Amino acid sequence: MSRFRRWVAGIAVAFALPVAANFAMSKLVDSKRVSHLLTARLESSFGRPVQVGRYRFSFWSGPQVEADSVTVGEDPRFGHEYFLRAGQLGARLSLGSLLLGRVNFSSFSLSDASLNIVTVHGRWNLAGWLPPAPSAGRGGKAAAARLYRIEVDNGRINFKRGTVKLPFALVDVNGSVDETAPGQWSLSLEAQPLRAAVTLQDAGTLQLTGQVGGTSTRLRPARLFFRWQDASISDVLRLFFGYDYGIRGRQDLSLQTSSTGERWQFKLDARDSGLHRWDLAARQGNPGLSVLLAGSWLPGEGKLTLARGDIEGPSTSIALAGGLNWPVAASNQGQNPPPSPQFHLHLSTAGIGAEDLLSWYRSFHHAIPASMRAAGWLQGSADIDGWPPRLHEVSISALGLSAKGGALAAPVRLRAANLQASGRKVTVSLSGLDFGPRLGQFNIAGRARRQGRWDYRVEAAGDSRQVGDLMAAVEALGVRAPAYWSQFSGGAKIKIDWTGTIPFSRQTVLAKVDLRNAVWQEPSLPARVRLNSARIDASSDRLRFDIGSADALGASWHGWLERPRPSGAWRFSLAANELDARAVVARLRPQAQHPNLLERIFGFGHAAGLPPLWPASLDATGTMQVKRLQLAPLALDGLTGQVAIHHGSLELSPARARFYGGHAGGAFFFSVDNGVPVWRLESRLNGVNLAKLSRAFAESKTRFSGLAAGSLRISARGVTARSLLDSLEGQAGIQVLGARDRSFDWLATLEAGHAVSGGSAFERCSAQVRLKAGKLTVEDLSAVSRRGRVEATGGIDLAGGGTLAIEARFFPATGYGRPGSQLDARTYDVTGKAVDPLIRFLPSAEKLKPSTPSR
Repeated sequence: MSRFRRWVAGIAVAFALPVAANFAMSKLVDSKRVSHLLTARLESSFGRPVQVGRYRFSFWSGPQVEADSVTVGEDPRFGHEYFLRAGQLGARLSLGSLLLGRVNFSSFSLSDASLNIVTVHGRWNLAGWLPPAPSAGRGGKAAAARLYRIEVDNGRINFKRGTVKLPFALVDVNGSVDETAPGQWSLSLEAQPLRAAVTLQDAGTLQLTGQVGGTSTRLRPARLFFRWQDASISDVLRLFFGYDYGIRGRQDLSLQTSSTGERWQFKLDARDSGLHRWDLAARQGNPGLSVLLAGSWLPGEGKLTLARGDIEGPSTSIALAGGLNWPVAASNQGQNPPPSPQFHLHLSTAGIGAEDLLSWYRSFHHAIPASMRAAGWLQGSADIDGWPPRLHEVSISALGLSAKGGALAAPVRLRAANLQASGRKVTVSLSGLDFGPRLGQFNIAGRARRQGRWDYRVEAAGDSRQVGDLMAAVEALGVRAPAYWSQFSGGAKIKIDWTGTIPFSRQTVLAKVDLRNAVWQEPSLPARVRLNSARIDASSDRLRFDIGSADALGASWHGWLERPRPSGAWRFSLAANELDARAVVARLRPQAQHPNLLERIFGFGHAAGLPPLWPASLDATGTMQVKRLQLAPLALDGLTGQVAIHHGSLELSPARARFYGGHAGGAFFFSVDNGVPVWRLESRLNGVNLAKLSRAFAESKTRFSGLAAGSLRISARGVTARSLLDSLEGQAGIQVLGARDRSFDWLATLEAGHAVSGGSAFERCSAQVRLKAGKLTVEDLSAVSRRGRVEATGGIDLAGGGTLAIEARFFPATGYGRPGSQLDARTYDVTGKAVDPLIRFLPSAEKLKPSTPSR
């Protein structure tokens, strides 16, 4: 054999022997006898029963025994669930014990392990796990059995209180526990926090380092350092409370604890930064807090003492001191419920800066610019006692609070503020809340009393000469006011009363606003409403406007509007003295680049994309009264009507008025069909004096006389004059008794073919008129006089400039004033324009078929 072959063979043997030995040892340790021995050694190390799926042996990492599917049972005092479960456990053998013919372990390595930490009556199941320090009398045998190291890879730690598993857990646990001296163990662990059923995205990293003693001294002495680095504050809150409170920011937390006996000393340092509301962008000025707590904890007695506590901000300093005692039930107490915990906390302030308060306020409210500044301080103290904790004694006062800059036209100052709480009673007072000489000054007082829940009442009262500017200042402070308040100018006396409970399961707001010499301006309209005197009463279930005197649309108004509940229909009753339609149209004519009133009200036309003046879902019913409605040159007196608005439609029905010695009644309807307005008018007239009516057109001369009655029904679609004319249609019927025209002799005019002055008298007249497609059709016109009867049919083309096409027949009267026969009738053709008609007599051959004479 060559030298090269001998060299290769040696290498092969060198590799084969360990592999063969490893295989043989694996078979040996997995044998029943040896596995029982190994399991017994594991039980001795853990102090608990152990179950193992199978064993393997490894020279490469050891020598080491590897166990799969390991379950360590729990001490019956702490429940019946497993204490530790691991996918794989590596137990390194002690070489010294092997040389002496014994099997002992020097270290453990746990992979994919799950550990349950349980506390029962102040005792922990961990206290019996780590092996104790060797006794001096036990010699080398005990020393050889010592465990020096425990390593954890990708572990999980669950927490239980008795038999109840808590929702908290630590996952991805990595690190080690090393014995640095007999009975002294060094910890170095890192983990991620978890809460069941809650998704955490950025919960930071938990680190635990320090030293603890063995189980014989119940893990004492101990010195531990816990750190929670760079955690999202929203995840921290979700972790502890299971709910996202809408707060964003970062948190770093460190906790130092130490103990040599039963008492644990602790020091907690928490730093929060960049706090802001979830829907506001993070910025450099977002506030932060530093919290330092130091004290002691006696878990066996259930006593925690806070010797020192500090809450610090840029201009804030709050000191805390107190304690918590909770009863630790003994195992033999049976089912008797333990007494309640006792809690006490005292807070005192060296000062809370207004600039810090503004920074917090800005980070949780919209529209508070960085240019706004605040000055002043809050000082006071508070005592919190009992369980659940309750405010016992609180006293807080404000000194020189003010805000300026930003959108504030003038500085806002608070002269004095105080909060006092004692037992079940709380009082708050803010006096001299000054917005400046133009905007007014207010006082606020509140009180609360605890009867199961906290019942509270807050009252605010003040006076302002410019209520619109006051609302702008209030909004500049981040309090959103109803939009219509910014459209007011003028003075107001305001009183607001809040009552409710804490938590806010019930709240009632009563507001009374007395307006004087105020002006309301709707932005899209040039018309203004001047409120000489008006009152607004608002509550959680009622809103009412009482108008003593208001000027709008050229008239003086009074009345009221009321909504019984937020989702209910409006009710109203409004009255005006004299309303001129021409003035209304002039005042409602839209400004440049603004929609007209109807488009603003109902949201159609080119303004469909703009918000309507009232919602399309508005429901309102009420009465409208106008002492005199001027429709130049006509007028209606004592107009009254019922008005109903429902989902964008409007109805005025019934409506009644006095009309020139007679009466007028009817209904008006408006709706929107596929974005197009639809109009409909129904009217009835009775006993109208034509002499009075004619004087409305020509005051110096009375041309017509008689008594008229009739009915009218018309409808149209659109808003422009052209669209209305094209779609206008309807019908009318009219009857007149004792009709006279003192300007023309109409019968002579027909015969002459041109206008003949004089007079005409008809005992009775009637006509039916239809309107459709721009044409006015006259049907069955009949006028009876002592000289005969006139009948006419035909039409007027309104779209064609008023072109006439009318055929008139005249039946001369015979004896005793009776109309003549059909054979005596004369037929006339009336053509031309309505402003200049042409009348032509038709020969006999051109006459139409005879019609039945009127009786």
